[in-house]
Order: sequence, then structure tokens, then C-alpha cells
Amino acid sequence: MKKKIALSFLALVLVAGGVSALAACESHIISITAKISQEAAINVKNIDFGTVSPLSKTNKNFTISLSGTAITTDSDDEDADETSSTTCNAINLITNGSFETPVVTNPAKWDVFPTGTAGLGWTVNWASTTTTFNGQTRPVNALLELQNKFSGWMAQDGNQYAELDSAWGGPNSGLPGNAPALVSIYQNISTITGQKYKLTYFFSPRPGTGANENDVIVKINGQKVQEETASGTSLTQPNWMPFQVEFTATGSSTKIEFVGGGVADGLGNFLDNVKVTQENCPTPTPTEKIKYTIAQKPVCVNKNDSDDRVPAQQKDDEFKCPSGYVKMPVLCPYLSKTAVNPTSDTKSIPAFHGSVSDWNVKDTNDNLAKGALTSSHNQDTWTIDLEAPCIKGSCPSNFAHKGFELDSSLAGKEMGCDLVISVMGGDDNSCSNVDVTANM
Repeated sequence: MKKKIALSFLALVLVAGGVSALAACESHIISITAKISQEAAINVKNIDFGTVSPLSKTNKNFTISLSGTAITTDSDDEDADETSSTTCNAINLITNGSFETPVVTNPAKWDVFPTGTAGLGWTVNWASTTTTFNGQTRPVNALLELQNKFSGWMAQDGNQYAELDSAWGGPNSGLPGNAPALVSIYQNISTITGQKYKLTYFFSPRPGTGANENDVIVKINGQKVQEETASGTSLTQPNWMPFQVEFTATGSSTKIEFVGGGVADGLGNFLDNVKVTQENCPTPTPTEKIKYTIAQKPVCVNKNDSDDRVPAQQKDDEFKCPSGYVKMPVLCPYLSKTAVNPTSDTKSIPAFHGSVSDWNVKDTNDNLAKGALTSSHNQDTWTIDLEAPCIKGSCPSNFAHKGFELDSSLAGKEMGCDLVISVMGGDDNSCSNVDVTANM
């Protein structure tokens, strides 16, 4: 029998104080901010686990990152005010510039991902014009190839990098790996008209391929500003070369684009560690920390409309639903929260925790995941695992999590959990919905 589980994740920013004061948040607000000296942002709104079975384990990633910094600087103008405040984007304006998400889990150490994949952050288009090859038809949606230590090759930053001569399908697709699969990728970033910016990136030819297969074109607002070519015929490891482009923004949004060029044969054009920073901008010191927690609480659903869901409200030591709503069966105990690159400030939470029948405020406070961001560590990627339980009465004898069996009465019913991301400090509350669905 298939069971259906739906998760609704809510991200919330709290004013400085204890996490026991879990404030409500309107569902239409989608961004996190902390107006102390930095901003925090969640890179994903929807997570879809698809169909899962009892005792299976499925995961998705999302990213929390600093998106800017407000710095007060002294003025050299004697006629000006003593100090002036200016918003300055001293940190990277590119999302997922090191291609660390989504994490490549295929044993082949590479995989392909379309636009809209959770955590990807890039819009992907085909750059090759050929649509048929060896009797196969190219997929409609372009796919970006990410590699994670494929052939033992190391990234310039982190564990992963992109290859702009991609593939028509993943390692198990059965599609030809040498199909013409050049892609272009781009992001539209927020900029200030007239402000100077610096784009930096690292490019490497693919080891064992020629210069005719490794040609990367850089465009800003559709105009080519740089083109780099290199040979990898003698390489056994990527040769990561740094490049930069300075530009002045002409509007409130700027398109940053990389286009794979050269021979289209599924091989070549490695890209990593893409950054855009505002020039002549003070950088916050690494000691300036923005701390945050990731909590869980029940979700309420309208009695007459299962698609209408709102956060449960805290009342004393319990969570209550507003009039006309009821709590969904709680899914929180079966969700783990694991930092992909943990630091000394990180606390991850494994699955199978809290109460399966009556999740309360103590369950929330006892199972907080934690992290912190600084100018030198301005992004955290978290893996959310759904570890599906067995159904009570049909569990194997070696089921290791006694007391967490799913009651058979919940078979086929929707279950829910709100993920609450709280920034420790700020002048206001802002929220971001992360809707998570699964069928079990």
C-alpha cells in the first residue's frame, strides 16, 4: 500500500530572544532577513520528495546564506555629516557559485540537473544547436553537469564544480555521453546603477582534452566581455586558473552568464568558485557572527480545504491551531537536519526524535539545529532527510527505532511539519515558506 505524506516547511526570523517565542508568520512572505549588519536568505521555496516507501530514506538540500552587509563608514568630506550609512554588498552576490548544491550522490561521481533544481541557483539553457545524435533526441530542458571528485579530480573550492559541455542525461540514462551538450548558465543579480562590481571565477580545461574542447565565454547583460581557452591534454588534475571582469551596473538587475564553447562532445569547460562583489566596499570582519537555529513545529490544515495550511500557534507549552483548522499528523520526528559542511557553530539533528503523537514546545526546543554565518563563512547548506518509518504491525523485528512506528490509522493521510529558521537578532521579523511534499 502506498501512503501519502505532505510536508510544509516554514522559515521564520525572530527578534533577539529565546526560541520558545515562536512567532506566527504570514505565508506569502518568502525571504529571510536580519537587519543587524547582515542579511540572511533561503535559496529554495519548494522541496518535493516525490514518492517514497516505508523504511526508505530520501533527502533534499537547501541553503542559508548572507546576501549583503550594511556598514557605517567615516566620511572624508569635512562638509558632510560626521558619519554616513551606506548599504554595501561586500560578499558574494552569486548563489551557489561553487556548485556545491545539489550534492552529487550518484556512484559515478557526476550527474546532471535542470533549471529549478533545489539549491542549483542557475538557469540552464542549451548552447549547442544540434538536437539529434546517434538516433537519440536531445531533452527539451537543458541540463547542467556537476562533478564531485570524478576520476579523483579536485574542485577549486569545496567538493564540486560544473562542466559546461554537459550531457543529455545522467549516468544511468542510457543516452550517449558524447552528445553535443554545450550549455549556458546565468543568474540575474541585484545591483545598484552606476556602482562598480568585480566578477571573479576559476576556469580549467578538462584533463585529457584539447583547447578546441575548452572555451568559456563570459557575458554580462548579454554582451561578451571575456573568452578563455586552454588545453588539458597533458593534465591529470584540473588546472584552475583565476579570471576576473570589472563592470559598472547599468540597472537594478544584472545578468551574469557563462557559455560553453568549442567542440560540442560532452567533454570540457570546467567552472568553479564564481563570485560577484561590489568594489571599494568594506568587508565585515570574520568575528561578526549571525547565529540562527532550525526548529520544527506542527502545521495546521483547514478542515474544509486540505491545501490551506497555516503555522500552529504556541499557547503555553503546547501548539494550537486557529479556529477552523486542525493539526496534521506530525511528521517532525522523521526529519533529520544535517549541515553539509559543519563548523564549530553547527549542531545537526538526526531523525527519530520528539513525540510522534503530541509534538509540543519542549520537543521543539530540545531538537534545535544550529548554525552561524560570517563574512568568511557566508553560506551553509543543509540536508533534510525524510527517514520514513515502518507501519505499526508490519515492522521488521530489527527496526531500530522502537516507539517511532507509524500508526496504521495514518496510512494514506497527509502529515506535516513546519521548519522554522530563526535568526538571533534583528529589527523585524521576516519569513520564507519552504513547501515540502512526499508520498509514502
